[in-house]
Amino acid sequence: MLSYLRLPSVRTCLIENPEFSCSLKDSLEPEGDTAGLGVSLPASQRLRDFPLTIVYKVFTAFLIASALAGIAGFVRLVCEGISYIRNTNLGDTQIVTSIALLITTNFMVGCKISAYHYGLVCKLVIVSSAGHVASIASIRKYFGKSLVMGLIRSLLIIISPGLGWSLFGPIYSSDIFPTAPPKDSTKNMNNTINTGLVLPASCFIDHPGQNGTKSHGNFTASQYWNVNLTATAAVAANSSMRSGGTNSTMVMPKFQHFSSNDGLSHTDIYIYIAITIAIVLAIGASLVLHFYKDENTQNTQNTQNIPHYIAYGMRCVSFLIVYVAMIYGAAKFASLQNWMTSSNWFGDDDGESSWDSFGQFMPMVLLLLPCFSSIGRILY
Repeated sequence: MLSYLRLPSVRTCLIENPEFSCSLKDSLEPEGDTAGLGVSLPASQRLRDFPLTIVYKVFTAFLIASALAGIAGFVRLVCEGISYIRNTNLGDTQIVTSIALLITTNFMVGCKISAYHYGLVCKLVIVSSAGHVASIASIRKYFGKSLVMGLIRSLLIIISPGLGWSLFGPIYSSDIFPTAPPKDSTKNMNNTINTGLVLPASCFIDHPGQNGTKSHGNFTASQYWNVNLTATAAVAANSSMRSGGTNSTMVMPKFQHFSSNDGLSHTDIYIYIAITIAIVLAIGASLVLHFYKDENTQNTQNTQNIPHYIAYGMRCVSFLIVYVAMIYGAAKFASLQNWMTSSNWFGDDDGESSWDSFGQFMPMVLLLLPCFSSIGRILY
């Protein structure tokens, strides 16, 4: 069962699809459902709403300062309105977007997704997951007064990191997985820059030759890229297999040598580790604030506040971590997408800059629903 929760290996893809190939194509097909504006904009909503958070904090401080001025009621009303909009817009939408991306990548695209689009999904998951944690850290009663809603949100919080680590795990286990544009700009006959990013992501998962090389930076140009494999079910599916039984060997014709020298950074994984830590801190702070209430303690005022000070400190640390993560994810997403767009691999196809796909329409609808909810509360 666990094998279905991660990107399939190159051997698995060769077994399932005899046409699977790890050689350069003439062009790369855009994936608007993965990298289009309709997906990236909802995922980065929390980052763009940072000014609203600042405004809310300013109003909150003003409420305290104006309590003696007789206008506390008005300021409180404004603060509650801003708080409600922030609650509805910045919480559940983020985690739903993140889980939708993770489910699609882990269960539906499999051997088809390119290393480039896989990398974009990783960065979108970083942004949306961090945005969700920011909501937990900044909203006092994120889990709500309703037991059912609290259980649903708790379940989503458990599912999201689980699927997230199934996404980042294959990259961590591979020393040859390309995660950034190549350091060289070597072009081929199609006037496109050589890069392993355009190959299926599975080509770099459990590749049998990666353990034999000492240089992973330009693995596609090494002798270990086009390897000799023991004849198993993976090569039995190939019609060109020599006769000689299951112990014979052959050269897999699905690999093509080319010089790419792609970036192999694992920074995304370290960022997701930081997000996971931020989740623990944010949830811990929420539990402290929920269970340790001032009216339930008989200690002195200073002693009362200690757990709250600790909780708010945890929330601040969590908030800082995820905002750095959001900025990193958004910047790396834009950088990688801009490089691929200018590399001529898409040709004249603008599929990643258009909005006309179902996969982009649904995240935009999810983005609008909290706004309608806020309007409904104001009107009724």
